[in-house]
Amino acid sequence: LIPADLRAIPQWVCWRYEPSPGDPEKLTKVPYSAHARGMTRQKAESDNPKTWATFREALEYHLDNDWTDGVGMVVCDKDDFVGIDLDHCRDAATGEIAPWAQKVVDTVNSYTEVTPANEGLRIFARGTLPPKHRKKGDFEIYEDGRYLTVTGRHLEGTPLAVEDRELEIRRVHKDVWPDPGRDTSGPRPTPQPTNLADGELLEKASDAANGPKFSALWSGNTNGYKS
Repeated sequence: LIPADLRAIPQWVCWRYEPSPGDPEKLTKVPYSAHARGMTRQKAESDNPKTWATFREALEYHLDNDWTDGVGMVVCDKDDFVGIDLDHCRDAATGEIAPWAQKVVDTVNSYTEVTPANEGLRIFARGTLPPKHRKKGDFEIYEDGRYLTVTGRHLEGTPLAVEDRELEIRRVHKDVWPDPGRDTSGPRPTPQPTNLADGELLEKASDAANGPKFSALWSGNTNGYKS
């Protein structure tokens, strides 16, 4: 059930589970090129088109080599595909989806499938992303420099096609990162009381770095202000 427009681009790789270099007990999905022959195993690179293949080549290589665990697709600046990862959001036994993930699925409303571990979802849509922010907790979103596993296990109730969802993608991104240009995670300073008399406060304000500006305003000069 993999959409035809995804299968049409020559940006496919194979992948296999391997122990993570930083944590041998954790498995990671390592991409491999479908161009290798014989006993040779050539790793694929998300920024090297020479290591990518067509969908048919990648699928045939995977079926012919049981040491691989699946196929995946690279998103890059040559296409307009956006891939959204929703991790640890699905009950593998019941198929129940966490409310936060269901909201993303409903908002984007494009081709969605179940990931290899059965505990996550992946959405493919057409659009573009803001320049910053790609991962936060169990939410990831990419438009280039990344390969994404593809299973073809379509999530029932979602479109079978990769839809144009520019506005919806931007809305989801903004929901996760409400103000990309401002970090509001830190505590706000607590206002401190003062026992200074009014005259002393006026004197300190007048002697400050912006003292002339304060003094002009205090005397009623509003030049340079719109209101």
